Amino acid sequence: MSQRKKESAGAGKQTVPDPRTLAVITAAVAAYESENAGGGGIMIRKISRAAGPRTAWNLAGLQEVIDSRRV
Repeated sequence: MSQRKKESAGAGKQTVPDPRTLAVITAAVAAYESENAGGGGIMIRKISRAAGPRTAWNLAGLQEVIDSRRV
């Protein structure tokens, strides 16, 4: 399958990411570019959630958020 067919086939599956997640990714790219003289032509083509089990840091952060919202 050609690259154009692959891109058009996945076009209907796009969703708008959470604004906070988008802000963090934008900040990370800006920091990378500022340290690497323009980023060397970096291009973000796709942002997707990583599959797999949650890490200990992820679970600890999640628990902290849940605990902070308890009354």
